[in-house]
Amino acid sequence: MVKQRKRHKRRGKAKSRQPVMLQAWRLKPVVVASSIGILLLSISVISIMRSISADIILARRNFYGVVRVWEINTNEPALLAHQLAHGKTVHGFQFEADQIRHLPTTYYSESSGVGLTLLNHPARSDGMRIGALGLGIGVIASYGEANDVFRFYEINPDVIRIAEGDGGYFSYLKDSEADIHIAPGDARVSLERELGSDGSQNFDLLVLDTFSGDTMPLHLLTKEAFEIYLEHLEQDGIIAINASNRYFNLPLEVYRLADSFNLNVVMIEDKGDGLQSYDSVWMLLARGSDFLGQPVIANRSAQRPTIPANLRVWTDDFSNLLQIMK
Repeated sequence: MVKQRKRHKRRGKAKSRQPVMLQAWRLKPVVVASSIGILLLSISVISIMRSISADIILARRNFYGVVRVWEINTNEPALLAHQLAHGKTVHGFQFEADQIRHLPTTYYSESSGVGLTLLNHPARSDGMRIGALGLGIGVIASYGEANDVFRFYEINPDVIRIAEGDGGYFSYLKDSEADIHIAPGDARVSLERELGSDGSQNFDLLVLDTFSGDTMPLHLLTKEAFEIYLEHLEQDGIIAINASNRYFNLPLEVYRLADSFNLNVVMIEDKGDGLQSYDSVWMLLARGSDFLGQPVIANRSAQRPTIPANLRVWTDDFSNLLQIMK
């Protein structure tokens, strides 16, 4: 009898557990709310990712990251364009329609600093030799004429393939009237190697467009790098630097570098129209003052800012991005 009573008591305790557990869950609505919140967030993320993936029409991944081709202006068929991006950095876009496909876009419009330089350079009528660090989709090649030579330096092989026509989205290089050459690999290494093997490239214009992204190739903006650039530049040549950047005030260091080489320098800010062009800041550097002093350039030049006294010239042994953060 004793054993039976004990079993009876045990069964009684077991039966009382279920309602206690249910009651515990009812007393914790935050658990239910959190679960619903996580579920809704997951659905939202999946929806966004599917939407983004739907807009991507080409993607390539390699050591340097992922480059993607997007379709933009989809709500305006007449302005439909393809855009190449690496993360948040836009490497150019090209309109699809034949009537406007040739137009220079993004930072390279005719009113930008580099556009003004290309259209007004004294060597324009005789044919120019133009070097460009950073290929993007080759927008600058749209300025090319029959006697011009463009030499691009690009480290990312996927960018080269896409600019050359992989996928059929961009045709600036193919459509250009200029003679186009591409040197793959690190631009500074290539330029230094060329000096040793073939001598100067004798560029009339050397374009540096590698500083608009989130990561900064500092070895291309040092005193030692500028020594190489000047070796490759004609005596009346121009260095044009795209200093457009969301995070860093690059013109400050460019002014400092120009002063260290006794170069004349101007800054040209251009307000993009948001359709064909973006806001841009270009720095133009020259040994002489004739080109930069002509009205078409001088009238667009911004006032020189105050350079911090403690801002040093960057070298291969020293650089400090914190000093030029916006």
